[in-house]
Amino acid sequence: MTDGFCQVTGEVDYGEELSFEDVGEAEAQLRHAIEEAMHDMGAEHLDFDTGGDMLSFESGFLIRPESIEQQLCERIASYFRLDMRGRVVVLERNLAPVIIFALTDGRVKRMNIDVFS
Repeated sequence: MTDGFCQVTGEVDYGEELSFEDVGEAEAQLRHAIEEAMHDMGAEHLDFDTGGDMLSFESGFLIRPESIEQQLCERIASYFRLDMRGRVVVLERNLAPVIIFALTDGRVKRMNIDVFS
């Protein structure tokens, strides 16, 4: 890791309304979209974890991509159906503000949190 290292972590909750088969299909589509987005943005690594009705992922970049909102968040939010929701958290070194993207209903909401201001 370098001083500029940036960690991107995300979670997707499939909700209660999708059938078992629909969850499997949604997960396959989301994994593919996340893999493509991370590759396009130059991620150093990408790890997935699944559990119950959730998909989690973690990735790292040497420098925070400016396009996370468009290339990742908007891309995966477009796959959300029914009551699916998610979040993407961007954490940079050097105590930079934390960026949180909330994803629901195909929309993305961005929040910056600077705990030192």
